[in-house]
Amino acid sequence: MLSLLFVALARAAERRLSEFNSQELANKAWAFAMVNHRDETLFTVLAGMAERQLIEFTSQGVAN
Repeated sequence: MLSLLFVALARAAERRLSEFNSQELANKAWAFAMVNHRDETLFTVLAGMAERQLIEFTSQGVAN
């Protein structure tokens, strides 16, 4: 049941990632990683958005 919740959250996040700032992108990646939810599509989209927003990341943000 929890897995279905995270699938739904991942799909919803994917639709709105363009609205997220660098901190919010990092938070989403961290949250899904912490619950060990391996969603290749979500992480691919997160990585793409992070690449596009890399200029906005602080050195600490990149390290995180």
